Amino acid sequence: MAAPIADFIGMIISGTLTILFFKKLPSITINDKEQVVIKPSKPGVIITISREHGSAGKYIGEVVAKKLNIPYYYKELTALAAKESGLDKEFVSKINSTKDVWHDLYLTTSPVKYAIKAQDKIISKIAEHGSCVIVGRAADYVLKDNKNLVRIFIYADEEYKVKKLQEMYGDSEKDAVKNMNKSDKNRAAYYKLISGKTWGNYKNYDLLIDSSIGVEETANAILEYIKNIKNIKK
Repeated sequence: MAAPIADFIGMIISGTLTILFFKKLPSITINDKEQVVIKPSKPGVIITISREHGSAGKYIGEVVAKKLNIPYYYKELTALAAKESGLDKEFVSKINSTKDVWHDLYLTTSPVKYAIKAQDKIISKIAEHGSCVIVGRAADYVLKDNKNLVRIFIYADEEYKVKKLQEMYGDSEKDAVKNMNKSDKNRAAYYKLISGKTWGNYKNYDLLIDSSIGVEETANAILEYIKNIKNIKK
């Protein structure tokens, strides 16, 4: 009797854990029809930015976009994907932020896969409109066949990232380290699901840069790199 009893107990435990896990997930509602559109642009470079949590990558991307006078997509990407899928933008934005140990399972659920498909479709549409900066969401892999693509990975040492997280979000040092590790783990899992590749591996990017030199300095270094690429192509 030991084997069937053990199986029965295991089924109850796993079932209970599954129910608790899905109760913690963000709710799925119909999109609120927020008015957001893909911005007009010009032919040119398409910059994708992957970044470690706390490296200030999204702010660096915004600075680069402003200096080049091209559209910038971060939260806008979430809103556009929500509009494309009909799902709530908060649900789409939290696809990669669940903190549960079953994060990998969450990424394989049907609503999440549907949202990811819509997100990838929007990324491709954005690229068709011309030069832009796209932060996160494995955009570097989604657009891997685009001839104008420049794939950037932004990182920094732990001390710098912890200070940045304390500065940006008011985290304690302990919470900063905890959130940094969880966020990067989730990003790695998401990237693996989308691309089958390792997030942060230098082989997947054109430029890897340490942002501890400063936001403005990092943005200028990226611009210099892009300028040199254009000169080489000429």
